[in-house]
Amino acid sequence: MKIKKTAAVLCTLTAVLLCGCGPDAAGPASDLPDISGDSGTFSKAQKITIVPADAEKTDRTITANREIDAFITEMEPENWKIESIPESAEETGTFQFAQEETIKLGRTENNGRMQTLCEITVYDSPYIKLQLSGFYHPSFSFKISPEAADYLNGYL
Repeated sequence: MKIKKTAAVLCTLTAVLLCGCGPDAAGPASDLPDISGDSGTFSKAQKITIVPADAEKTDRTITANREIDAFITEMEPENWKIESIPESAEETGTFQFAQEETIKLGRTENNGRMQTLCEITVYDSPYIKLQLSGFYHPSFSFKISPEAADYLNGYL
């Protein structure tokens, strides 16, 4: 029972830390995790895998830095608003963001393996779910612009 309470407290603190920080506490960006910009999760991606909802796997990926940057720009993460996904929304697919594993102490080169940074689940309405990698795999749901939703669903 104590472990469950500790886990719940840690999850809550993680969510508060991710959502409570921003450039202006009174502005709209204050309720978003830092997912854009040079230090954000998306900017670290070296590979984006596109998996439609009706498929288990896909070989469709984006790996060119220019294409990844353009993809992130078109998603407009700076305009996302934290909001619950309606029950009527249907999943259309997932985008998996990955980067090469960090070279660990004692190794001289990377073995080329990729690690998942986060996953974005896209819906048939202008909503997404962002699941971050990490020990507790925190997830957030967002309402996005109709243009960004159309862009993402265009890949699926």
